[in-house]
Amino acid sequence: MLQAMRILPVEFDSLPGSPDAVREMVLWKLKKLLPGITSELDLVYLEMAQAGEAKRLIVAAAPVGMLRSIEAAFEERGVRVGALAPASLVLFEGLAPLLASKSAGDYAILHRSSGSIAFLVARGETPILFRYRPMEEEEGHEQELRLSLSYYAEKLNGQGLTAIYVHDQAPEEAFHAEILPVPPQKISGKLFGADSTFDERISSRPELLPGFAAVFGR
Repeated sequence: MLQAMRILPVEFDSLPGSPDAVREMVLWKLKKLLPGITSELDLVYLEMAQAGEAKRLIVAAAPVGMLRSIEAAFEERGVRVGALAPASLVLFEGLAPLLASKSAGDYAILHRSSGSIAFLVARGETPILFRYRPMEEEEGHEQELRLSLSYYAEKLNGQGLTAIYVHDQAPEEAFHAEILPVPPQKISGKLFGADSTFDERISSRPELLPGFAAVFGR
């Protein structure tokens, strides 16, 4: 699934007014950016803060056939799928209001899973930087973080991160917290006023946290 899905920031000179028109424009742009993918795509997107005059979106796209097979597998067990979206984007959408209220300025969400890393910087509830990379080597994680922090500071004129929130689904792999500008904070039950059983469940099943974020506050 991870190999078939693509998550990337996409820039446009301008965007049309209707969601359907935006969707068609994004699909057209993806065909240009990802020429190796020829199957029909489905997608979700988030609007980012502008960089200069450019309109920017975080786009997650996957083959329609793959998504339908996932839905069918759940339906065979009597479960209807309400939505399918990448965990890193769900974490941001669900938790951004809370994390923004607890941060004094720009903050970041770092989401690691086995073989991939996502790093998102936000100002309030608006993302200003997003980088996602599938990778297997420990050194790749460190390099990706350095590149992300450099881009934030130099290209986006970042004001400086005041908090970094981490959800680590690959705790057995080394994590280079020392290269981060502020000490990272684990996303835990303390943020939500939850009891100790929250952290116990997330520790044993870290993939549950994005599911919690999807319904948090609703």
